[in-house]
Amino acid sequence: GIALSGLSKVADPYTVILKSKKLPLSLLNDPKASKNTNLTKVESFESTFGKKKQRKRPKLGGYELSDLLSKAGEATESYDPGKDTNIAQDFDFTVEARDCVLNKGQSKRIWGELHKVIDSSDVIIQVLDIRDPMGTRCSYVEQLLKRAKAQHKHLILLLNKCDLVPTWVTSRWIKLLSREYPTLAFHASIRNPFGKGALMQLLRQFGQLHKDKKHISVGFFGYPNVGK
Repeated sequence: GIALSGLSKVADPYTVILKSKKLPLSLLNDPKASKNTNLTKVESFESTFGKKKQRKRPKLGGYELSDLLSKAGEATESYDPGKDTNIAQDFDFTVEARDCVLNKGQSKRIWGELHKVIDSSDVIIQVLDIRDPMGTRCSYVEQLLKRAKAQHKHLILLLNKCDLVPTWVTSRWIKLLSREYPTLAFHASIRNPFGKGALMQLLRQFGQLHKDKKHISVGFFGYPNVGK
């Protein structure tokens, strides 16, 4: 019972580990869960290789050895080295004819700035476009924050531009993404702003977890044109 409750706490995104060195996380790992799956329980031997097998026959170039040899001979005769793109060719110079748009965001300076924001922030806010939250989500940073060295950092998903979609779309995305990380809807406007109070309240709650610091640092990151 204690091990199961501990595993649920580790998998819970709303449970915060402040001092991971004093918590025996290795004792919470279930050794039975890492065993290989028994395939005979999923699909029996008779249904796969027996007389009444249900597995479809694979489509091959030939089921006999003579058919395979004839196919290989025909492929050898019709082979043209000039059309083979897998052959490495030596050139005296190369000309890079790529659109400049494809090079955006690929410089080492931008990646260096991203890691600076992650290293110097206690709370990291990922700004997403509500019109395409999964397309503007950065899984690289999320996997980076799950490492042991970054467990003390907190990630918040901020759904921006919620005024451009119906209300039911925003509520469903919040319900879906809240299973992984704290998720808030936001709309930046001078007359009718939305989500500012909830964001400040959440940041105050994270500030209570770091009472040893005078203030916490908050970093924002996201794809271009998501409204950072």
